[in-house]
Amino acid sequence: ANTTVQRSVALNMLLERLLRGCRHAVLDLSFSARQEFIKAHPYPIDRVPALCLSSCDRGASSLLKPVIDFFALRYGEWSDGCVCQADAILPGCPRILLNDMDHFGPGWPSFPATDRYDPARLWLLATSLALTTPSSSADAGASLGGTTAKASPQPDSTTSHQRTGRSMDRGTLREGNARGRSITSKRRR
Repeated sequence: ANTTVQRSVALNMLLERLLRGCRHAVLDLSFSARQEFIKAHPYPIDRVPALCLSSCDRGASSLLKPVIDFFALRYGEWSDGCVCQADAILPGCPRILLNDMDHFGPGWPSFPATDRYDPARLWLLATSLALTTPSSSADAGASLGGTTAKASPQPDSTTSHQRTGRSMDRGTLREGNARGRSITSKRRR
């Protein structure tokens, strides 16, 4: 009962009145709503190059640590503080799995992000992989509920680009791309 009252107050008072938002913007983020949307509107992988970046952060320094721990305890899933790692993957899309970046990482070069990645270089590499990865592979059948997406996060020192089977260490994202061209960045700390 408390949760229902709190949700109602949060949606009515905070979101709709104070922020002038729509409650459906939050309610449509539920797992079941997203699954229905994905089933009704499959992503056109064959026409639009895409790459999923799926991250989680198990470090103690993230501002999102309380939310990350809640997801881990409640659902048994690692998250970046906003999205569970398995939920960040579109079915059939190539993916990069990072186990040391929170939700702030891809957009912030420093605080509030606490990871070591340079967002500009991360997105340069991600764009390069999205545009050079073949559109069909053995992994194309993976789904949000499949074993590939639901597997436990890989060891911290590895990221995986599973569609092509390439495996890169963390230094690849900081110091060079998959073809060896230098995109060196300095550590932010």
